[in-house]
Amino acid sequence: MIHTTYSKQGNSKMDLDVVAYLEYVASNPLERKAMEIAKDHLGSSFDLTRSNGFRAWIQKTKKV
Repeated sequence: MIHTTYSKQGNSKMDLDVVAYLEYVASNPLERKAMEIAKDHLGSSFDLTRSNGFRAWIQKTKKV
């Protein structure tokens, strides 16, 4: 399981998106490694919902 923090805005749709994205990342070694590197480099300022990977994934899943 990948543990990360994100700025919770009280949006249950966003929470579901975060859970779905984390499941996607867990199943994709390249995305997982990219997120680990970002978390390592950014430390406590890393915000999953503002990450490029999450935003790209949202755009991709919204088009389907």
